[in-house]
Amino acid sequence: GGVCPHQAWSETMVLQPAIEGMLGLEVDAVNNKIKFSLRLPADWSSIKVDRIKIGNSFVDFEMKRTNGKYFYNFTSTSSKQIRIEFYPSFPLGTEFQKVEINGKPTEIQKQNHKSINLSFALNRTSKIEIDYKNGISVLPVVSHPMPNDKSEGFRILSDKLEGDAYSVEVQGISGTTQTLEVYRNGKIGKVEVKFEKSDKKYINKTVKVKIER
Repeated sequence: GGVCPHQAWSETMVLQPAIEGMLGLEVDAVNNKIKFSLRLPADWSSIKVDRIKIGNSFVDFEMKRTNGKYFYNFTSTSSKQIRIEFYPSFPLGTEFQKVEINGKPTEIQKQNHKSINLSFALNRTSKIEIDYKNGISVLPVVSHPMPNDKSEGFRILSDKLEGDAYSVEVQGISGTTQTLEVYRNGKIGKVEVKFEKSDKKYINKTVKVKIER
């Protein structure tokens, strides 16, 4: 008894990581403002989000990436301006060559070593175009577990770029071998990571990748 087939309170946890984690979406209807803090996997070439509700209106958002360019499109049903605070993240080492909002060049304000800050008023439609080159990023570990499978325990802890040296701190179960995927300039490289046998269950290891310019 007491069990229902649709547990909405637990099903929402499937959506929350995407909404708050990858999109970094914060809607402020009182001040007519939407904040996006994008944290998308580096190899994603597109994403589309429809009907973001703000008051009685909706905003659609779309991202497309081609070689050397990012395109971000915003569409609103509101007759009023909506303030957009846009903080997209990029692979480490990305060099920005041009940033335009609705065809007009804009100054880049860096938030940190991975993100930039852009702020603008959305009137029905707005388009951001970013020209870039270079950049390197480790890709998230994606598991496809089957019933009764055990966790492989492979985790990405951190990454950093120092000059031409890119390093990734990982953790895995001793005695196992895992594959790390690294994205750079539209290509995915694979690195085999061996965790030596040890009395400890988990081992931390630093993987280093030399960047060829």
